Amino acid sequence: MVQIHSSSDFQRITGKKSSKNHSVRSDKVLNDLKKLRNADVSACNVDELIDLRDVRINRKMPLNRRTDDFIAQIGNPYLFKVDDVVVKVEFGDGKDFSKILADAVLAG
Repeated sequence: MVQIHSSSDFQRITGKKSSKNHSVRSDKVLNDLKKLRNADVSACNVDELIDLRDVRINRKMPLNRRTDDFIAQIGNPYLFKVDDVVVKVEFGDGKDFSKILADAVLAG
């Protein structure tokens, strides 16, 4: 399972730095998100998952930076925990994760 726990992990996986000066969007990032989507819940260690309650979003940042920051903080946006409950996120009906994440970051 691929997990991104910090900006250094994000840089290691994507080859891009997450900085205040630019957004880290690329095909590689999208491919990494596809790998994260396929994470196996039964193979995860609950203690290693990031708790969603610990993620903080700076609403003053532009949307693309907020989504980058969210992913860098949560590690795997498809598999995380809330307290001791493991959450596996799946979308049906061809919904686009980027749009759903953007809507969630804007609403939160």
